[in-house]
Amino acid sequence: MPELTLHVLLPASLAVLGVLIALSLVRAFLGPRLTDRILAVNMIGTFVVLFCCILACLTDRAPLLDVALVYALLYLLAVEVMARAFLVRRSRRKRKGEEARHD
Repeated sequence: MPELTLHVLLPASLAVLGVLIALSLVRAFLGPRLTDRILAVNMIGTFVVLFCCILACLTDRAPLLDVALVYALLYLLAVEVMARAFLVRRSRRKRKGEEARHD
């Protein structure tokens, strides 16, 4: 079973993750809403971390796990910044709408 896992299932899972990353990129570019883009970036980050972890197991290189951990922290920060920008934009629109109703 370990030979089957290392030589067949792990490369197949890398291929599936590559396809999922490509589909998430398409979703990130096409949108249509900002929330769709934020979710797509979050999915891409998760898939890349999984990709790095599987690649580390496949090549038997432990430093790739450190790279995956650092990347996970960076993409978490990126998603937080995008979500904060979304909330600020939405609150500005809401205030403009309230000001227009009062005028």
